Amino acid sequence: MKFSERLKEFFLYAKQNDLLNETSKVVVALSGGADSMVLLHFLYCLQAEKKIAALHAFHLNHSLRGEADSEERFVVEYCSERNIPVTTVKEDVRGYALSEKISEETAGRELRYRHLRKLKDDCGYDVIATAHHADDNAETILMRLTRGTGLRGMGGIHPKSDDIIRPILYLTKSEIYDICESENIPFVTDKSNFDNKYFRNRVRNTVIPSLAEENPSFSLTLLRTSEIMRDAWDYISFHVDRIPVEYDGKICSCDLSDIEGEDSFIVSQLVFKMCGMMTNADNVGYSHAKKITQLLSGEDKRWEYHLPGIKVVCGDGKLTMVSGSEVSSGSSVEKYFYEIIIGEKLVIDGADLAISTKIIKKNENFIINSYIKAVDYDKIKGKLFITPREDNMKFRPVGRNMTKSVSKFLSDKKIPMAERNSVPVFRDDEGIVSVGCIEIDERVRITNDTKNILLIIITKIQGENNDDNQ
Repeated sequence: MKFSERLKEFFLYAKQNDLLNETSKVVVALSGGADSMVLLHFLYCLQAEKKIAALHAFHLNHSLRGEADSEERFVVEYCSERNIPVTTVKEDVRGYALSEKISEETAGRELRYRHLRKLKDDCGYDVIATAHHADDNAETILMRLTRGTGLRGMGGIHPKSDDIIRPILYLTKSEIYDICESENIPFVTDKSNFDNKYFRNRVRNTVIPSLAEENPSFSLTLLRTSEIMRDAWDYISFHVDRIPVEYDGKICSCDLSDIEGEDSFIVSQLVFKMCGMMTNADNVGYSHAKKITQLLSGEDKRWEYHLPGIKVVCGDGKLTMVSGSEVSSGSSVEKYFYEIIIGEKLVIDGADLAISTKIIKKNENFIINSYIKAVDYDKIKGKLFITPREDNMKFRPVGRNMTKSVSKFLSDKKIPMAERNSVPVFRDDEGIVSVGCIEIDERVRITNDTKNILLIIITKIQGENNDDNQ
């Protein structure tokens, strides 16, 4: 396909999805990779034809690889040769990730969008253009399917989200490389994209190529599927939004008469919508919404159900949700904070738990089960102490290359709601060491270099005077 036809196709996609027009002022996220360089080239050509009003490139130097500085210079030189305004920012992404206890990928994305939005606002521009393409969309959908998703998640990456536009979402990676070759568009290659320790890279480098062997147009097929799913979601949302909901910042409610006779799926989506309006609702899943929908369809119109961070009450002709940490589970537990003295037994009366600890050498025999966990003692930083679970706690489960909230982890482990607040969290000066005896943090796992092992033993006790029950 000739580039003139490619450019018409690009502008047509942008117009059909309401992404760009003759007055658009665009900040483009420019990494220097093939995707963003093709996007910049398209936008540069549109500006020359006066089909957009202004263009400004932005590059974030992540300081993660040795090539980062040379990639920044490449971007600056390319834009300067074409009189494209360009802004670059250098950030310590790894340091930010450590301080915020998030992955480097998440840290880079947060910092990138923070600077992009600041530049857009400072320049008085309209939109931010990113170079997401059809293969990115396929990766996202497959990742969501692997972790579990619903109709909305199957909608994939949207062409437009608030002030973010994705004008080359219709192109495959192969087509992008073809454009680079035919138009002599230079680009840099991020070698970290081939590191399969990252989930997305494993999907990109192994799963999608395997599926493409069965269907060479797999990414475009999935793109069309995601468009259908978005249309379906819009239709469902229209019916959900017809149901009146009141929300005052803490209490969300609707009249039972307004949902009487509605399809159960519409009711479940209404539940999700109401939860989304509440605080601490990130961990509400399909099973929660299904349970509430079942309760609503029953004859009993007076009941109470507890979600993570939300109390759901049916009564007096209303479905009401109340947010607050005080209702984060079906049972409350008294707050506590105890320092662990190695070798000494600790009894937590409010949680009916007895905690024991013991240090052994690596060559000694030991058992790990649902009551005992073993960690590398020498990796513990400062003092070891124990607290109850809190909504904002995050840790990195062993073997997982990502952080996870304790609440979401317990939910995924199918720990009954009534038991979650009784799960103690062991922490040191750096962060979480172990979530009860369920899972330890990757930071303190036992390795070949481990010398001293700390055993953590948790025993459930009954009554006030049963300290000797082991």
